Amino acid sequence: MMSNQVTCEQTKEQVIFILNNYWNRNYTGFTFPLPNYPYLERKNLDTIKNGDYVFTKKKVNHKRAVFMLYKNHKDKNKQFLIFRDNTIIETNLKIENSYYRGSIFDVMYDESGKICIYDTFMAGGYRVNYCDYKERHDYAETVSKNSNELSFCKIYNDINEIKNVSENEELYFINNIKYLVSGQDSSSFRWRPSELINIGLKVKENEKNLDLYTTNFKLDKLFASITDENVIKIKSLQNYTDGCIVNFNIRKVEFNFTNVETEQKYPTSIKQIENIILIKHENITFLELSG
Repeated sequence: MMSNQVTCEQTKEQVIFILNNYWNRNYTGFTFPLPNYPYLERKNLDTIKNGDYVFTKKKVNHKRAVFMLYKNHKDKNKQFLIFRDNTIIETNLKIENSYYRGSIFDVMYDESGKICIYDTFMAGGYRVNYCDYKERHDYAETVSKNSNELSFCKIYNDINEIKNVSENEELYFINNIKYLVSGQDSSSFRWRPSELINIGLKVKENEKNLDLYTTNFKLDKLFASITDENVIKIKSLQNYTDGCIVNFNIRKVEFNFTNVETEQKYPTSIKQIENIILIKHENITFLELSG
């Protein structure tokens, strides 16, 4: 697959305008529209057990994106990947012409250029977001089968069909009867070993120290200040800049600095940090889920 990052601001604005027009006509400007799923808590286990859920896995080091296809004003087929950080890549995959009437997919993209479809908002000019998940997945499977350059995620009807989840994967519990929406979706969940769940904090340089900020209603709130050798560790991370978001992992009493977050615009909120601490305390294991 050949691809090119879009650098022309006018083109980017046009792509975002078309995405907004398809997805939700009530807002303008860039807002990443795909749903967010909270981490699984122990109180959610009965909900999954008694509900209509399917299961899938995602690579945590792959980037999530909107994959959109349409015809421009010159009736030319166009396809774009739109990422959370407002990066836009134009691609040229071989896809059946009917999908250019207007299609939007929830995908994962890896550095080799492979695209895997996980969900469907719109296909061939028809909004299918109010269909159940299995039907939306059928659309993903159909467009993928018509293209040698796309794939679709594997879904499992029973969690016991899943033999393991690697450290580089998250397990998703998708509510089959719930439609696809923007923002927080508390009816579906994701899981990974609690010791691997990170907290992202914004780093601001303060003389020789580093101040770490969480967020509350998108307003920065001071969380902690870092001194001494930890400043050197953070500044040595790849892609570090003043004001970046750094992922931290709490294991027992240790605070580990894992990497600079390049996709997220905002640090982990206070409420999310509280939930993550609870999840780490509950420590739900894969053996419990599949047993």
